[in-house]
Amino acid sequence: MTHLGTFLLAGADKKSGEALIAALGKNGLRGHHEPGLAAIIDRARADHPDILVVDRAIEGGDILELARQVKAYPETCDIPICLLAERFDSAMARAVLAQGLDDLIIAPFNTDMLTARLKPLLRLSTMHTELLRRAQVATSFGLMVPERVETAVNLDKQSLLVVCAGSAQEKLDYRDALSPADLIITESLYEAESLLTQRNFDAALLDVRGKPADYLGFCSQVRNNSRLFNLPVVLAMRPEDMGDGIEAYRRGASRVIPKPIDADRLQLGTQILVRRQRLRWKIREALLKTLAQPTADAHTATYGAPFFHSYVESRLDFAKAGNRHLSVVFVNIPNVPGIAQQFGDEAAGMLMSQLGNWINGLLRVEDLVSRTDTSEFCLVLPDTPIEEAEVVMHRIASVLTYTDFAVPEVYQPVRVWVEIGSAIAQQNDTVASLLARAHTNIN
Repeated sequence: MTHLGTFLLAGADKKSGEALIAALGKNGLRGHHEPGLAAIIDRARADHPDILVVDRAIEGGDILELARQVKAYPETCDIPICLLAERFDSAMARAVLAQGLDDLIIAPFNTDMLTARLKPLLRLSTMHTELLRRAQVATSFGLMVPERVETAVNLDKQSLLVVCAGSAQEKLDYRDALSPADLIITESLYEAESLLTQRNFDAALLDVRGKPADYLGFCSQVRNNSRLFNLPVVLAMRPEDMGDGIEAYRRGASRVIPKPIDADRLQLGTQILVRRQRLRWKIREALLKTLAQPTADAHTATYGAPFFHSYVESRLDFAKAGNRHLSVVFVNIPNVPGIAQQFGDEAAGMLMSQLGNWINGLLRVEDLVSRTDTSEFCLVLPDTPIEEAEVVMHRIASVLTYTDFAVPEVYQPVRVWVEIGSAIAQQNDTVASLLARAHTNIN
């Protein structure tokens, strides 16, 4: 069965471990359980799971020793580590931050909430894997790019956006709790939305007052914005406003912290998210280095067809070996030849260059775009179910269709026609069969 990702459950007793693995399995996560320190390390080095989930005590060691060893081995240092805890403890929180763990999830939580918290770690793992895959393929084209990034990040000079309509003292409490970060505080969600378009923030904190639906709507807006969809958003809510606790995560919240606010808990949650965001940017910068003269299309800021076919072969082998999702999408612009005939080849080329930039801007950095024909792009979305890929596909088609493009030396707005098609990899696929099926599905 195709799954969203894999995890290794460390610690816990056999009965509770098997129950958790079965529950998460229903949500598309495949897990294995190891109770002892040595066995956990051996399994992590052999299998490289997407996430290491640590639950309770570990035989033969402790949680922090496990984290130190995982971070020490080159083959496991990029595995995100998530700790499950029965209660919040300030000393443990400080140790978690110091040791570089990637999340701390406090009980109570249900399976859906746990899945929602693990999914961002899955995407982080996908980014690490994508860097490895692209770098290895780029090497065969003579481009040497590091296959991994250092997971430690600099947390200095943080910029946080806080929405709080409370008293002056409550705003001061947020400043104290989140010090030494630079806080921009506004009372208005509308102004907050405007601020997010004007500058970059490491995270946003929403102090929920009045209608929770307004704040959940803000979260959804952020997730639907191609420039902001990775922005960490923390909600501070009264327990009675949380409901089952999962709705906020479904709408795009990164963390929900109960009121009244515990300063240590707020600091921990925010710092973990800021670190994750900055690590994403480090991986992003490394991924962008794989797009250079040997691997790129000559006329657009996308990958060239030779690199693309080698890359898809590598990604397809990886997807089939691990029963993972791999979606591909074609975006065809059938009126480009007509534009070339009317305005010239140079104008058509400039238009395709703009379209490549727009498509890249509407995708995650771990998604790859290649110009595969004169008027056609192909998108590869790793670890992405076809349902999610088609949402992205239709969003791109809609944006491109309703945009007036300005092309130099063409003294009128240029509109494009967009045809789209998609497919998801099957176990018996070759590169040719996968791409042919997606191409056949155009419109």
